[in-house]
Amino acid sequence: MNLPRYNLENRLTFVVERVFSTVEAALNFIAQHADAVPAQGKVVLYHRSGTGQAMRTLSNAVVAKVECVEHVGVSCKFQYTIAGNSAWS
Repeated sequence: MNLPRYNLENRLTFVVERVFSTVEAALNFIAQHADAVPAQGKVVLYHRSGTGQAMRTLSNAVVAKVECVEHVGVSCKFQYTIAGNSAWS
């Protein structure tokens, strides 16, 4: 069944922490990363564990936000928000 979605939107927000070998490498990454993230495309969520696996896709997703939310020494945390008007399949 394919029902109209009208203005409904799926959003996924998550945080990734990265650790670098030097402060300079961390700062270089922070300065350049947001411009290197693809702006749109297909998103695939995949999880595998001892109890099974799950995979979902969101077609035509858009990266709504890329933000460095924390920087301490050689580590940084980036928060990503991905949005899409299609349903997860």
